[in-house]
Amino acid sequence: MTLSGLWTADPCFRCQQALASLLARHPVGGHETRLGLYDLLDFPVQPQPVVAGLATVVADNIIGSARNAILTRTALLTSQLRSAAPDYRIFADRGEALAWLTGTELAAA
Repeated sequence: MTLSGLWTADPCFRCQQALASLLARHPVGGHETRLGLYDLLDFPVQPQPVVAGLATVVADNIIGSARNAILTRTALLTSQLRSAAPDYRIFADRGEALAWLTGTELAAA
């Protein structure tokens, strides 16, 4: 999933609804875990109410995946995301994020 632009609380709510609806239609399908990759490379630092809204989205059990990776470039957004999504791993490199999500970083070590 890719997020971009400066948000308000309304997009957070719509994102939560859209994700819940999408994931309800697409069950894990025999796999033990669902993986989440969130591309926030073009997502700017957000106002604090939006960060709080993102924390609510992240905490939604319907949306949650077993492993979640976030891609971002900036230190300040990384700090916001660590606060909103403490159980998500944050990466600057897509390849590293995918390797961590799929467990292939273990094979490379």
